[in-house]
Amino acid sequence: MSGLTEFQRSLATDILFGGAGSARYLRGGPVAPEAGIGVHRSSVAAAFVNAIRLSCPTLTALVDANFLEQAVRDYARSRPPHTACLASFADGFARFLEMYPPARGFPFFGDVVRFDTAIDKTSRERPGAYRASIPLGPGVSCKLLASLRQVSTRYPVDRIRDEVEAGRIHELERLDMKPRIHHFALWPGTSGSSVKKLTDPAAAFLRALLDGRDGVDAVNDALDGRELDETLSAIRSEVLIAPLVIVSFDQTLGVTP
Repeated sequence: MSGLTEFQRSLATDILFGGAGSARYLRGGPVAPEAGIGVHRSSVAAAFVNAIRLSCPTLTALVDANFLEQAVRDYARSRPPHTACLASFADGFARFLEMYPPARGFPFFGDVVRFDTAIDKTSRERPGAYRASIPLGPGVSCKLLASLRQVSTRYPVDRIRDEVEAGRIHELERLDMKPRIHHFALWPGTSGSSVKKLTDPAAAFLRALLDGRDGVDAVNDALDGRELDETLSAIRSEVLIAPLVIVSFDQTLGVTP
């Protein structure tokens, strides 16, 4: 192992876990090596917290600064970033919070972060591009918006986020927080992310298409014991609409749009 690699690993350990073992690689100067390492530690910690604040604004509004800083510090120790770009630093934060003892009394924190990070990622996607065509049935195919996402949560994260953004955090106690499944479609709009709530059959259909399956399999997933008319109506009104999907008809088969 090269001396530079040893120093980098030692410095990373000092920054994440405390200590000043990397000081032995540094020359003395106007600023003591231990003090310089402390400055770096503070700067990196602030960058980590800022990255979470940007990706998870709802959670940031719900917790105090001390909790957030400690949680982010513990998260960084368990999942150190592998790149200087922190745009994806929050990717595992939802799962971390679900297992984090200090957050045990707030089981919805993970879903709040999951929703926030999905919105953040979607807002940075390029709008307007579509995926390859997917067959839906004889003479019918569709193309999904390339940046389309489907997210499912156990808590009403859309309502939580709306109340937080409106400055009505006190209204959260009125929400029904009994765990049940909520489905959402997300895609980039002209001013950030657009969000649409989905029913169970529509979400199952969209999830199957996003997984690369064809229309027949997607409809079968959506049915799952439900009435055919109800299921097809949900698919048509919630998924097979612009700009989420472009539906094409093969005129050579005599199919009329």
